[in-house]
Amino acid sequence: MKKLSLILCISLLLFSVQQATADDKPAAGPGFEIGAFGGYNMLLNNNDQIQSPTKGGIAFGAKAAFVMPVISAGLSVGYFPIYHANWSVASVSYDYTSYVVPIDAFAQLSLGPIYLLGGVGIYSLHSTISPTVTIANSTGSSSKFGYELGAGFTFGTAPVNFELGGLYQQITGNGNWNPSMFSILAGINFVFNM
Repeated sequence: MKKLSLILCISLLLFSVQQATADDKPAAGPGFEIGAFGGYNMLLNNNDQIQSPTKGGIAFGAKAAFVMPVISAGLSVGYFPIYHANWSVASVSYDYTSYVVPIDAFAQLSLGPIYLLGGVGIYSLHSTISPTVTIANSTGSSSKFGYELGAGFTFGTAPVNFELGGLYQQITGNGNWNPSMFSILAGINFVFNM
């Protein structure tokens, strides 16, 4: 939460600077936007079954949205790593990796260069346990409901704009462990006005 507060404060400061130096520009009309994003994902809660994992990693994805001057709605898909850990049991080493692929429907409220985002979707959890000996790998996946909340700022004008923000994601209904993640993401969007 502290990081999200920091992002919001920085966004407000940049918004104030932008407003103080901005030329009067006409509001953009409705359009369509496609974009790509990437950044760093951090797992906020630990699965107690795994000792000393690497939590998170490089995240990336894409989105498409119908854009209005203040409100946008669209779909996004991404790749967000959750865990990577190595451990040994009875002289056999194991490599454990886990990641999530969310497919979210989202709505975005734009207040100048600042945006607030919320969405819901299906989160596909994937995990693999690979022993270092010739035992077969164990893989698994499950799809769960989840939601996302985010904030950030955009800069640039059509046909290209850039964004920087934070995204909180919560996966529900996964037994005793409901992963939550926070990501710092940067993106580029291509806007096509109608």
